[in-house]
Amino acid sequence: HSTQFSVLLSERIETEPGKKARALAFWNLDHFEPPSEYDCLDGPCEQVLDGHPVEFPSGVKQRFERSETIQALGVEAYCGIPLVNSRKEVVGNLAIMDMQPFHLSSQGRYLLEIFAARAGTELERKRVQEDLQKSQDQYRALYDQTPLIYLTVDVQGKVLSVNRYGAQLLGYDVPELLGASVLSVVHPP
Repeated sequence: HSTQFSVLLSERIETEPGKKARALAFWNLDHFEPPSEYDCLDGPCEQVLDGHPVEFPSGVKQRFERSETIQALGVEAYCGIPLVNSRKEVVGNLAIMDMQPFHLSSQGRYLLEIFAARAGTELERKRVQEDLQKSQDQYRALYDQTPLIYLTVDVQGKVLSVNRYGAQLLGYDVPELLGASVLSVVHPP
């Protein structure tokens, strides 16, 4: 038979109770699906998010009758590998699904494991980058709104940065102060 399979890359969403995942990339037979969230309860994804690789060459619809996702997609065969970060925490799932029975060769499984390891590392990098951006945004908001004047100057006394509150208190907009001499700002001629 001609195999038309689906490939899913998803990340774990921390929810209580239950397990949910967000599809980051989902090739569904012949097209990409838009990003979405789905429930992993009662499906093979639940086992993968518990840290267990799974492979079901056939009978997935019957085995996971209560999984709305499996039933809606008509999945007959499923192979899923956990995505793991550097702390050995499961952060997602890489799965191949088919509407027909299929057996993944040992070479195919090995390749899936390599892709899963790389995807787990990339998800971790993405999350660290998002956390860093959030921290920077929080710092910037605190820096700008603190009711004090914060000035950063170089060795020549040129203003490198100033918080918004400080600039307003001095009667300036932030861009007007950048590059100006701190002495001309503090003691105008």
